[in-house]
Amino acid sequence: MKSVRMQFELPEPRAQELEALMDRCGISTKKELFNYALSILEWAVNEYEKGNDIATLNKDTETYQTLMMPIFKRKTS
Repeated sequence: MKSVRMQFELPEPRAQELEALMDRCGISTKKELFNYALSILEWAVNEYEKGNDIATLNKDTETYQTLMMPIFKRKTS
């Protein structure tokens, strides 16, 4: 499989947030971070296209909070 190199710029505060998230998750490379992020985004878009909400559930209070993202408002297919 051919590899494609990707490069983009982020504001310094956002880059620091990503580094902190990588530390919290034990992720050692930005490639690994990108692959995890892409996996969850693909899953979320697939679920949304099936008509499902993406949400967190608090088992103690039995409440949920739906994830709202502009990408869900765009046409995906």
